[in-house]
Amino acid sequence: MKKITGVLLFIFSVFSVGAQTTFTNGDSLLTQGVPVVFKSETLFTIFTAPKGFSANERALLIENRLNKITEQNSSFQEKDLVIKDTAGAYVIFYKDLLLMGVTEADALANKTDAKLLANEYRKIITEKLLQVFAFDRPEVIALSVGQALATILILILFIWLINYLFKLLLHKYLLKKTYTSFYFRKYELLTAHQLKSFFYRLAINIKWLFIILMIYASLPVLFSLFPWTKNIAHHLISFTIKPIVSIYNSIIDYIPNLFTITIIYIFTRQIIRIIRYFAGEIEKGKLSLPGFYKDWANPTYNIIKSILYIFMFITIFPYLPGSDSKIFQGVSVLLGILISVGSSSAISNVVSGVVITYMRPFKVGDRVKIGDVTGDVITKNLLITRIRTIKNEDITIPNSTILSGGTVNYSACALEKGLILNTTISLGYDTPWKLVEEVLVKAAKATPDILKEPSPFVLQTSLDDSYVSYQLNAYTRKSNEMAIIYSALHQHIQDECNKAGIEIMSPTYHSIRDGNKSTIPEK
Repeated sequence: MKKITGVLLFIFSVFSVGAQTTFTNGDSLLTQGVPVVFKSETLFTIFTAPKGFSANERALLIENRLNKITEQNSSFQEKDLVIKDTAGAYVIFYKDLLLMGVTEADALANKTDAKLLANEYRKIITEKLLQVFAFDRPEVIALSVGQALATILILILFIWLINYLFKLLLHKYLLKKTYTSFYFRKYELLTAHQLKSFFYRLAINIKWLFIILMIYASLPVLFSLFPWTKNIAHHLISFTIKPIVSIYNSIIDYIPNLFTITIIYIFTRQIIRIIRYFAGEIEKGKLSLPGFYKDWANPTYNIIKSILYIFMFITIFPYLPGSDSKIFQGVSVLLGILISVGSSSAISNVVSGVVITYMRPFKVGDRVKIGDVTGDVITKNLLITRIRTIKNEDITIPNSTILSGGTVNYSACALEKGLILNTTISLGYDTPWKLVEEVLVKAAKATPDILKEPSPFVLQTSLDDSYVSYQLNAYTRKSNEMAIIYSALHQHIQDECNKAGIEIMSPTYHSIRDGNKSTIPEK
């Protein structure tokens, strides 16, 4: 039976040689390969198979032959494993048992020479068989167990030493040290107690990190001592090495993209700096452009800066890590939809803020009336406008509301042409209108902050059944003090009318009075 098996294996090896043309033209060449696993350890990978066989069948056949060696033999010597050049293939034999053949197709798949590949396979198989047969002896097993116990004792000693050193660090230094609060620009970021607690927790976390790393580093050593757990040791090492290597390779591969992103960012920043310089010069009045106002400089700079940054992000987006991922793109689209839907009112206010900026209906410091709100503008941005009333009430108005309504600006022409304040009194027909106008003009001129030139004037706005409406108009440049000026104007109107004997009261009441005394105050 052994001779028949040997003949079949020999025919299989020779058939592998005859099929090398099939391998070289790629008909049976595998990209991934099939691993040959023996005693839970991958020895090498098979990429080719002869015609009529699959790579999986070839790998399984090699594994069965290796298991047969360990089952039928009690010892193994390196000289028992030989390579023979048979019909153009290098065949590995264990005594009279054919293990595998190495053809030119195998060499081509591994990008090496067939003889060198056969010697490499022989070396790998020899080392593994020596390990397997070595652990069949009790003294070898006892030695490995002793090494494992020694490794565990050393690990316990290191853990005890780490605990001792950190305990010494905590009680002799960290807990006894006097801490002072940590300030950032005069702000107490961390109190002394918080700082002490932070360093204590940091030391504890570092201690446990060292202990976990020591335990993890000792596990591959322990598992590598025994052949049946050696594969686990390789997996543990690969779990650590592969992510580090992957991260390193990713960083190295990303360096060209990083240079591209850096150049785009620096170029955009330089353009923004140039625009900011010219915007500052326009805002200071050193540079003037026809039809461009100084108060447009800063908003225009902010708009251009935002557009440039958006354009920069669009440009560098393809160079970002993971930008070509479908998940990354899907999440980006979802976030864009959520932001656009959830911020529709905010976007409306931003657009209104831009329109208001270039409409210039008011500026910060102006006395305005927006809807029912009258006060001074203290804040104006792309979202809202904040008004402070004469009662020191801060009222916030969305820009979209301002754009959809009307706005009265009392300060727009106050400095150049003067703001006209007006108030109306009604007097009966029995009072000469020339006297009334003279008294009202005199009262206006006597009021502080009322301009003498242009001179105040009076308009007769209506001739009703029992009275005439006189509207006093006076100029002032202090639009922000309208309430105080109105109050003083009304006081002087009363004083001047009293001096002239003009009684200010309802003409109807005046006509039905019968014998009552005048309402003019006595001196």
